[in-house]
Amino acid sequence: MKRYVRPACERLGIGFSGFHDCRHSVVTSLLKSGVDAKTVARIAGHTDVRVTLNTYAHVSTEDLRAPLASCVLLVSNQKGAA
Repeated sequence: MKRYVRPACERLGIGFSGFHDCRHSVVTSLLKSGVDAKTVARIAGHTDVRVTLNTYAHVSTEDLRAPLASCVLLVSNQKGAA
């Protein structure tokens, strides 16, 4: 790790504090990019998909904006039609 991984990360400007962080980033990215949770669980080596979802599937403010914006548009369209 000291010889190859850390120097490569430094050259690329990537913060790296350990393999667990890297694993967490990869699994979270896969879920956010729409890969099926069961597939991600298999990649991560989890026998139960709930472990994957409870550990890695985080809802951020950004994740909530599009669905909430859709709701606002529906309500405003319904008011305009009435």
